[in-house]
Amino acid sequence: MLPSPGKLELNTNGCFYESINKAGYGGVLRDSSGKWVLGYYGKATSTSSLEVEIWAIYRGLTVIFKKGISSVILEFDSSVTVNFCNEGPPPDHPWHDYGVVGISYDVSRELVTSLIWAVVPKFVTHPQRHIIEEVRRLAGGTNSIITHIYRQANQTADCLARLGSQQEDDLIVTSSIPFAAREFALADAMGVGHLRT
Repeated sequence: MLPSPGKLELNTNGCFYESINKAGYGGVLRDSSGKWVLGYYGKATSTSSLEVEIWAIYRGLTVIFKKGISSVILEFDSSVTVNFCNEGPPPDHPWHDYGVVGISYDVSRELVTSLIWAVVPKFVTHPQRHIIEEVRRLAGGTNSIITHIYRQANQTADCLARLGSQQEDDLIVTSSIPFAAREFALADAMGVGHLRT
């Protein structure tokens, strides 16, 4: 589905291949006619699908922020990821707010344990919580909204994420459509969905 006239749409996606320990992200920015404005992709160092998906949204927002683009409709095909970005992690999730730093108590190392507790804060933010907060800040700063779409409507971003997992570069931004994504970009411009393979 294309955005309303005058609006831009950013589709993002991430992929994580646990068996080979590779991850990538990608996204495509299109205008209301479906025309490619820019694309981005790159490798990610992630330990889960959720982590790389949030990273994909973060990278997309930083790209549009640096280019001075605002009022973007950002679409993603994971409702869990969209909810994390819009509302934050649920209270029972490890990424929620703060976690207590636990250090096992060992009588023979009482002095060392006391020094560690004096130096390390007892409450620290989970590293992924920081990225989620940056996503929320960037979305607000660019007047962008993050919404859910079905996978069939996110095939170009999915292709770019897979392409990103094969890269050595952390971020590639391009104004031209990579060859591997042309079929998907054309289908998107025509409003035709693909079945996920």
